[in-house]
Amino acid sequence: MDDLIKKLIEVDRAARKSVENAAQARVAAVRELDEKKQMLKEKNNREFLRQSEEMKKAALSEFEETEKVISEKEKAVVERLSAVFEENCDRWVNEAVENIING
Repeated sequence: MDDLIKKLIEVDRAARKSVENAAQARVAAVRELDEKKQMLKEKNNREFLRQSEEMKKAALSEFEETEKVISEKEKAVVERLSAVFEENCDRWVNEAVENIING
């Protein structure tokens, strides 16, 4: 009977040790998963920042190019209007004066 009780105590100790080992393994696995999750989150954040910087540079470059094209078109329009004004200024002034005088 004493041998049976000793065997039961040994089995109980072994079972408790197995349960304790399993609990420690679970804690370690959860900790490892949390670390991996944090690493992936940081990696994703770095990648997102890198991509957003690239998109920002591309958008800025596109904006600058568009601004340059608009500026060149605006300059050409101003030059044409100035040329038309220079060409017709005297005639317009004369017509305006004549219209005022002749009513």
